[in-house]
Amino acid sequence: EIKPMVVGITCHAHMGWMRDIRKYCQEKGIIFQAHRLCEVNDWVIKNDEVIEIGRKYGVRPEQVVYRYALQAGMVPVVELRFPEEIRNAMQVYEFELDEEDMLFMETMDRRYREPGVEF
Repeated sequence: EIKPMVVGITCHAHMGWMRDIRKYCQEKGIIFQAHRLCEVNDWVIKNDEVIEIGRKYGVRPEQVVYRYALQAGMVPVVELRFPEEIRNAMQVYEFELDEEDMLFMETMDRRYREPGVEF
């Protein structure tokens, strides 16, 4: 039996950031690549509380999302086209979200719904 080493998934906040799949991957020693974190979660980036978390650390909301992903054990896949995007991406290693902010990000699906998504 050959198990995968990496699983790449489009990661949706309204689906708990794929919590169950992440847990399975962690248990099996499989790397979880989170694709399109900001593209499919633009409503998260516009969320007032996420914006406020960004202000707290002096970063942009997108950086909050990427930092959350890293701390939650994901490997974010980011498309970088311009020098500014590269600088912004590298800044996620210069801060850490505290426990309260991590819990907020992890449980966004329990408080908010993406506009237009039915459950």
